[in-house]
Amino acid sequence: MICGYDRDEVVKYTTLLEKETNIQVVGTDSNLMSPLTSDCQLGADVVVICSGDSSPVNNSVAVIRQICESVNSSVVLVSENHDDTFVREGFAAGATYILRSEDDQILPNLLGSINDDSLPQRVLVADYNKQLREDKLRTLTRAERDIFHLMEQGYSRREMAEVLFKSLNTVNTQIRQILIKLNAKSSKDAVAMLRSGTGKNRIMKGLQT
Repeated sequence: MICGYDRDEVVKYTTLLEKETNIQVVGTDSNLMSPLTSDCQLGADVVVICSGDSSPVNNSVAVIRQICESVNSSVVLVSENHDDTFVREGFAAGATYILRSEDDQILPNLLGSINDDSLPQRVLVADYNKQLREDKLRTLTRAERDIFHLMEQGYSRREMAEVLFKSLNTVNTQIRQILIKLNAKSSKDAVAMLRSGTGKNRIMKGLQT
């Protein structure tokens, strides 16, 4: 799956990858904010996002998070934006690899090796996301961490109250504090933000031998 704001960019990368016999492009989308899950569920192991200078940074990061939350696809971000904050936010959202636009000719080779567990950037990203998760969890009190761990396991608020022998009102208050501290909109968003990102390292449906 290849998507981006600029249709010409999408066509450019589609043409580049379709020359490769070991890569199959299963879909394209020039509207970066449109729902991506249906195309990904058709078989895309990897989503390539073309993020040019005109692409809103927050939207690109939001789409990466949406993909990682919704489907078991990895994300390669091809971007003209080299800002450190943008790169960190991209990896934190779940991107497997971030490639500079001027280096885009190596994209086919990258896709061919992306499933290699020893790929240096994959190892570094996994370590970075693990440290990021630990840093964010340290901002929570012990009681809030107990709540958060149950949130990760899919417990409802009423179930949390029963397991932790707390009132529902206390649980609701602690969840509100968790969302404030993690700058998350919902419990689902909080869990996604602290997801380690490991195991999400496949890219673009490949016909590899």
